[in-house]
Amino acid sequence: MGDALAIASFENAAFPPRISPNFTRRGAGRRLLLRVSDLMHTGDKIPLVSETTTVTDTLIVMSRGRLGTAVVIDTAGKLAGIFTDGDLRRLSERASGFSICRFRG
Repeated sequence: MGDALAIASFENAAFPPRISPNFTRRGAGRRLLLRVSDLMHTGDKIPLVSETTTVTDTLIVMSRGRLGTAVVIDTAGKLAGIFTDGDLRRLSERASGFSICRFRG
């Protein structure tokens, strides 16, 4: 939070040039200047599943992708949603006697 405030102050006030994100504690402010494109995964690195994919198969795709998420696409190949590790956790909390085997189909 301190780094974000430092950057906002730097951009909106007349601070000397030496006060910049590069000089924040541990240089953490530099991460705030990254763009999404610097960090995002693209192409074959994105775990994709269709809307009709079972939860079990989705978990396999998620594990292979090692991102903790799967992008769900519709029949036209457009984004329909995102399934995350958190979604699985909430599903298991809701379901009594939850078992992965239950979703095999």
